[in-house]
Amino acid sequence: MLAKLNIAFVEIVKYEYDKTWETVFTDICTFSMSGNLLLTENCILILKALSEEIFDFGKKTLKQEALQSLKNKFVAEFQQI
Repeated sequence: MLAKLNIAFVEIVKYEYDKTWETVFTDICTFSMSGNLLLTENCILILKALSEEIFDFGKKTLKQEALQSLKNKFVAEFQQI
């Protein structure tokens, strides 16, 4: 169940991060530092899925401009991750 929710979350992030949730990567990193091991593990799984989607599969599902913007945002905030 959690895996399916993570997939849905990744899809939402791909299409909404630049319109309504520009701090998504920062927020995920903040949640991961809550001290809850399960939450931290899930945040890492989400970031991994986002990375795979952005850098490996994004060309199939996103327009080039949106994909480049998402890549730039991910790379810019990678230090937090």
